[in-house]
Amino acid sequence: MRENDPKFVFIAGTPRSGGSVTLASLDGHLDILAWPFEFFYFQFFREVAGDRETVLITELNQALLERLFKQYLAKMLGHGADLYHEDGPKSAQNCNFNVGDFDYQLFVQRLRATEDKPVNTLDYLAYLFECLKYAHGQYQGKTVKCHMVLTTARGFDWSDENLLGSSLILFSYREAKDSYASLREKYLKSMDFKAFVSLRQKKSSLYWLETYKRISGQVGARANADNFFVVPLQELQKDPEAVLAEICSFLKIEPHPNMSSLTILGSPYQGNAREGNLNQGKIAKHTSKLRAPLTSFEERMFASLNLFNFFEPEKPDNPPFGFFEMVKRVFSSAMSEIPDDKVTIRKNIAPIYIAFGRVMIFFKLCAIHLTSRSKRLAQRVIRKANRHILSMPLWESRTRVQVGH
Repeated sequence: MRENDPKFVFIAGTPRSGGSVTLASLDGHLDILAWPFEFFYFQFFREVAGDRETVLITELNQALLERLFKQYLAKMLGHGADLYHEDGPKSAQNCNFNVGDFDYQLFVQRLRATEDKPVNTLDYLAYLFECLKYAHGQYQGKTVKCHMVLTTARGFDWSDENLLGSSLILFSYREAKDSYASLREKYLKSMDFKAFVSLRQKKSSLYWLETYKRISGQVGARANADNFFVVPLQELQKDPEAVLAEICSFLKIEPHPNMSSLTILGSPYQGNAREGNLNQGKIAKHTSKLRAPLTSFEERMFASLNLFNFFEPEKPDNPPFGFFEMVKRVFSSAMSEIPDDKVTIRKNIAPIYIAFGRVMIFFKLCAIHLTSRSKRLAQRVIRKANRHILSMPLWESRTRVQVGH
């Protein structure tokens, strides 16, 4: 990258920790060009490139347009307010994603203008932003200082030291167990508890526990770096103006009035809180309420991980989660703490089946505890059910993980 090129800014935090509203708050800032949806860019590039360091733009373009852009932009706009329309008035046929001053056909036209050129990871990312800027009327002919992408910590490449040294990282932060509880609440809308804690389930409880351990190892090693800025969700909700001003200071830009409202591609965006009344186009003052609080087993599992805590970095380690304590907590959690309607999603089921479901949950929670005690076994079990992690840098064996801070 040249000295005057826009700086890459990656929002790379824990799940359900305010990354989307941080992106939407900064989207309207005229010094920032923001990618319009959550993008596991480095995983995407590796899936296309395989072992190659460079790939033809045409290969990457095809994968972007067919597998990612339409799917994730549509998902993002699903939380908006009448932003998405089938055939925008400014463009030719087959235009599905005109939003505000963004012209999807112009984006595709510019994207395909240089398809035979081989590019590496950051070359193609810079090219994507060049195309986005070309198709976004608000930025045409203007200079931007930052190219911002919401990758989340799972989608960022923590193993690339050159990337880490040349970019800025906004780490959206929420205490891990609260982040996990919010994720679990979403999954329990479509599956029961015994499915969520199954070792064979994709993105199961074990998957998330191991994910938080890996994220902790990466951020704990870099928390004091000059290019690393923590954005605590609780503080962002309490005083958005002050936190956003601090972010701007970190990015070396001035605050802008547009940050008071959430936008995507410059157009109003309501938000993605689970409680609909919190999606008002502003940063909500609190998170969505949980209908299924964490069990004592889950609480103790998180305590035993000794994850890095930005507010208490010198916090002493919790005692090991031993076998007999585990059995006691698992029994309490499975037999009394989980509501009947979370044990199984089937309706009007006989009490005997509820009891059987609780017994199954008991053994599944025991299996989570025993599996998580071996890093190698946990990774092997998770890989079987989560093939998508094979191309995620966070899950590479060479990626440094330091837990127990």
